[in-house]
Amino acid sequence: MFPFSQDAVMGTGFIVWCLFLWSCERQILDQTRKGQRLVAWCGPARALWVLRAILLAGITFGGLLANGIIRPIQW
Repeated sequence: MFPFSQDAVMGTGFIVWCLFLWSCERQILDQTRKGQRLVAWCGPARALWVLRAILLAGITFGGLLANGIIRPIQW
């Protein structure tokens, strides 16, 4: 039906979503409650790096999912 597997599409979508969030990281930290809480806990400079580490982990997870290394549970 589709030339791509569902895992590849889901992993690619996850990568795109994390890259989009990376592009508006300042807005996330300034205008969301969770971002403001992260800034309160870690300070402004460290909160930026914590958010970047979380997004980098998401990009890595998406890449592994898209390549078939990580496989979701099949029921």
